[in-house]
Amino acid sequence: METITDKWIYFIKHAGELDFIPTTFVEPHLREAFDIANTASLTEEELDVQFKRRDFIYLQRGALEKARHDGIEYGEKHANILTAQKMLDDAFPLDVIHKYTGLTHEQIEELREKS
Repeated sequence: METITDKWIYFIKHAGELDFIPTTFVEPHLREAFDIANTASLTEEELDVQFKRRDFIYLQRGALEKARHDGIEYGEKHANILTAQKMLDDAFPLDVIHKYTGLTHEQIEELREKS
């Protein structure tokens, strides 16, 4: 099964009897066709369970992506605070610290007061 035609012929002959999608079937349209064939024989209850499972997976992926984004954002902010603190220790001007860290003048002043 090397050509797309061979793969479609294989699909048409075996779609109803396969337990998994062959790894060589990477084309999106073929994978969609297998998904449709796999759901065609399900009862309404089985379809409902499958859709709920799929929704749960999408929600989990979204939550993981948000956590990853928030973690990166937190790490960048923390790094900027540490950089600003070192620049304050070395007596850099406020405008220079703001330019290189993106912290507001108020945030930099708070750091200065804490140290």
